[in-house]
Amino acid sequence: MKNICKSLRDLLGSEYISAVCEAQAFLTGEEQVKFEAIADEKVDFFPKSFQSKLDNLLSKVSSKVCTGLKNSSDGAAAVSFAGAQHNEMSPLSGLGAIRVGENGKAYLAGKSEHYHASLGHHFPGYRLIENAKKIGICNVTHNNTRGYITRILERELIRIANGLAKDDIAGLEKIIASEEEHVLNRVTNLETGSLAVEASLKMMLARFYRLDSTYDYPKYDGKIPVFLVMADNQGGKQANYHGTTVLTQLLRGMWPGFSDKLEAAGIFKVVPVKINDIDFFSKTVAEYDQGEYKVAGFFHELVLMNYGGIKLSQEFVTATHAMCHERDIPITVDEIQSCMWSPELFMFKEYKCKPDFVSVGKGFPGGQYPASKILTTAAMDSLNQLGYALNSTTPNGLCANNIFVG
Repeated sequence: MKNICKSLRDLLGSEYISAVCEAQAFLTGEEQVKFEAIADEKVDFFPKSFQSKLDNLLSKVSSKVCTGLKNSSDGAAAVSFAGAQHNEMSPLSGLGAIRVGENGKAYLAGKSEHYHASLGHHFPGYRLIENAKKIGICNVTHNNTRGYITRILERELIRIANGLAKDDIAGLEKIIASEEEHVLNRVTNLETGSLAVEASLKMMLARFYRLDSTYDYPKYDGKIPVFLVMADNQGGKQANYHGTTVLTQLLRGMWPGFSDKLEAAGIFKVVPVKINDIDFFSKTVAEYDQGEYKVAGFFHELVLMNYGGIKLSQEFVTATHAMCHERDIPITVDEIQSCMWSPELFMFKEYKCKPDFVSVGKGFPGGQYPASKILTTAAMDSLNQLGYALNSTTPNGLCANNIFVG
């Protein structure tokens, strides 16, 4: 593993850091130089001593390493959560990929705590987050005043998504100003992956239904929107998973009675397509992209994380995306569980495809704060702030990978 050593000033720039420190000096009555020194502290993200410690701890996995917690609490959870709970594995502490459960045993977090803790527990680089707090960087602000770190992160995400060099400022400005189709240049910050994916679904629906009375009648007003999702091996909808909001649960086949009534009323229809079957996809599009119907969007992961880890083939992605572009069918590549794990940061770049939406979440904030993003294009940017159902506050950017990205 290659170690990185950076300060807050290295990552965020002197102008911003000096402005923060001056403001904090005013608020606290302390000398600005004190906060400047904290901002200048170089922090090792993954020193060799930490790597060696984790290597040594691996031999202790499954062993009893401490007394544990004898008198735990069952809490007051809902029935389904209580039924799935394992108090014995609930973490007393953790370091890297190792967690110590309430039973005193050491466990290996093989799924990185369900993909969230992409940098592991107590990652040394998180010291920068503590330093950011010390110099007064606030992590709570309103959507109308989202923080500087979040704003530069938005630009960094767009730069990486479009494969631009770090110093290509002119290229980035051109991308951000672009009105071309399939050019990712807009970022909306949300709290959870479910909200991010649903935001893309809402923007697709906005081409069929008005968000409110101030909007013009949309392009496909009067058509029945049909959403394509990945099918399971029985032809059902269980293979896809795009969140826990009602609309995205409909994509997965949940709430069948509700879904059936929506379909019968000609309001909303979900159709599964066979995994890596180009011909089936083509026939499905031909069937539902005509007459009273219009294919409203295609939702897919690149690896079906909740269905055996099946990977979509390059041929399938290339062919289906080409069909969608030809027929004005927007595409959401759901990277909630795959983003940050790819060498390209975005797995869709490995496929060399041009989706209209890319969702980012789970491992993106390193498990320290809730944070998700939806990247989209100028053409699909159709909601107002209320339409996104944003929370009243958004982070200034003090998430693990928000600071470290790029």
